[in-house]
Amino acid sequence: MHVKSIILGCLVSSAMAATPGALDASFSPELRRPVMPDWAELAPDGKIRVGGEFERADGTVTGGLLEYGANGGVSREPAPGYLGFGGNVFLGLVRFQEARAFLLADGGMLLPSEEGNWLRTSAAGLPLGKAFPDLAAGERIRPQFEHNGKLWVVRRLVDGGQTLERRRSADGMLDSGFVPGADWPGEVLGAVPAANGGAWVLAGDPDAEWQFPGSAEDWPDQHVFQVRESGAMAGEARSLPGDRSARLLAAGGDELRVLLGPSRSRWQYWPRPETSIHTVEWRAADGTLERSQDFRLGLERGLVWAEGEDGSYVATAGDGVLSRYSADGVKDEAFTSPGRVRSVIALPGGNWLVDGTRRLNADGTPDDTWTVPRLDGPGTVSSLHPLPGGKVLVAGDFTTADGLVRKGLAVFFADGSPDPAFTADARVGEVMDMESAGDFIYLVTKEPVRLRADLRANLLKMRADGSLDESFAPSWLLGVSGSISSSLTILDDIHSVTAFKGGDLIVTAFGGNEVASTRVSRIKPGGTLDASFSRISSFEAPRRVLATADGGFVRGGVFHRGDGSVIRDLGREGFSIGPLVAWQGGVLFRETNNNAPNRVRLRLWKGKNWVAGFSAPTADASYGIVVAPGENGTLYAHASFGGSRPALRRLLPTGRLDAGFRTPVAGIRLRREAGDWWLAGSSGKLPYDPARHESEAGVTTLHWNGNRLWLGGEFNVIDGVPRDGLAAVHGGKAVRGTR
Repeated sequence: MHVKSIILGCLVSSAMAATPGALDASFSPELRRPVMPDWAELAPDGKIRVGGEFERADGTVTGGLLEYGANGGVSREPAPGYLGFGGNVFLGLVRFQEARAFLLADGGMLLPSEEGNWLRTSAAGLPLGKAFPDLAAGERIRPQFEHNGKLWVVRRLVDGGQTLERRRSADGMLDSGFVPGADWPGEVLGAVPAANGGAWVLAGDPDAEWQFPGSAEDWPDQHVFQVRESGAMAGEARSLPGDRSARLLAAGGDELRVLLGPSRSRWQYWPRPETSIHTVEWRAADGTLERSQDFRLGLERGLVWAEGEDGSYVATAGDGVLSRYSADGVKDEAFTSPGRVRSVIALPGGNWLVDGTRRLNADGTPDDTWTVPRLDGPGTVSSLHPLPGGKVLVAGDFTTADGLVRKGLAVFFADGSPDPAFTADARVGEVMDMESAGDFIYLVTKEPVRLRADLRANLLKMRADGSLDESFAPSWLLGVSGSISSSLTILDDIHSVTAFKGGDLIVTAFGGNEVASTRVSRIKPGGTLDASFSRISSFEAPRRVLATADGGFVRGGVFHRGDGSVIRDLGREGFSIGPLVAWQGGVLFRETNNNAPNRVRLRLWKGKNWVAGFSAPTADASYGIVVAPGENGTLYAHASFGGSRPALRRLLPTGRLDAGFRTPVAGIRLRREAGDWWLAGSSGKLPYDPARHESEAGVTTLHWNGNRLWLGGEFNVIDGVPRDGLAAVHGGKAVRGTR
């Protein structure tokens, strides 16, 4: 007997002996995705430091704080093993949320601690104790800037008041030479350095972020003013609108930039606005407004802004791409945007750092001397779909699979290794639904793909190697969805696709200009409309369409023939019903009593009747239900049964839970890989406890692949073992059933 056969036999025997539900240790494909830094900053020494929830940097496992080399890449960890809090930590006030490492001029750092104080470190990253030893319990501090060995901070008192303080950089103690003036208008919200050695101060209502939106006149004004080194006001305070969140940025000389967010009063508008206006103000040394510029952005987008040494600046437009302007506000039409961006920092010499990873020349072109650092973390999986030969198509948020470049779509062999022969067309973006028929894969994408000069579509036909069949005819578009202009046909509201054994497709579209509607049509593999099909149209939301063994389909609670005509309607007044999966020669449905919408009853329809002996436990609809037929008539389901937390369970053919199935636990852990990690305590390092930084994660897709169950989701650990959103558990003989 060959050695390979002996090993295979041992593996099979081991798999057969494994406890059903136990993690399959031999199945560990590695899916990775890029992770952008939560923050990037130009340190006082001119070096770039970044922080975030990345797990690896240029292939090396790392903590959450890094320093780049002179021309990119990662040079070192300023505080080895430090995990940080990311870029959004609540320290008692919305304006205190961006609690991140503060870089000191001596090379040391202030790290936000779990207790709400700060930990001081040396230039080598060694803890030196509390950054602010006199801070009382319940008080919070947010460092603003450092100047001439003095640290300016905003202090949030226990009673909610906020004040500006100046402290010694060396030990964090108060500088008695600075006394805030009693005439300051309002509580301090932020500060930036001023040329007189003092500061520009923003004051207002610190709790305004929590107020219910009203008209602009209902919000108390904010104010901006200068203070001297002593704390006395220099000049008069200038008013800013209270309904717009403000942020101060220092400029050259004694000037100031004020960034104003969109009016909060627009939150109550209906219909909801699609865009919002952000404003940048140029203010002179006395605080007077010299000029301003509005930037219209998408409603969910924040303004990205940076100003260079020469006064030129870059800012984002409505679609999230950058534009560059000269110091006097003239747009640079020759500037090349690198695409949508999240953040920009102006660098010495006219360069720009984009998203904390890319360096651009002044004109927006990539700086070829810069090495882009590769920061990544575990990927996630949204869909699993079987292909011929035991292969599985996997869709999700990842860019590599076992080191192969696979941007969100990969084919895996049954053993969990990626198929090197499959590489999806680079134009394919996020996948919303997928189906296979014959030798082809049909994809529904979130954004339409330009297939030809005259066609953009979000329903794609893909070959087995990942290339797109661009001959997929659009002759059926007007019968289903889309819009046509003189030169371009756009198909962008396909919602789902279902395939029949013969290769025909049921396509569901949802959308409309004024009143959204659902349209269901049948098309041929080449894309032509099946004229014999009675197209279904309704003003209801799309329902799941499931192909049945007799060549028909079921939608909602209605069974249809292949031509669209109705066979039987299982619906009844006061209940909602929809198919989950074809199982045991029938269809498993979920039924909800509209008077108790969170309680779901699973029912099995076979032939012409409900199966009387089928009795499954009640599930909680608020957590969702994901199912997949398993071995020997069993069913795997991720759901909340009987009021328990959502978990993976196995159901017997009778609907009872299999008590012999070991429930694996999917989780998201702050740091999934072993290492000497630590968090900042006020006085030193806090050892990293994985149990305190792991939360439950859902399983979003399941697939039984012959001898193991594949799980996909947003998890990065299963039973505490690292898994990148894709894992497998053993099946096996069902033992007995229980409620």
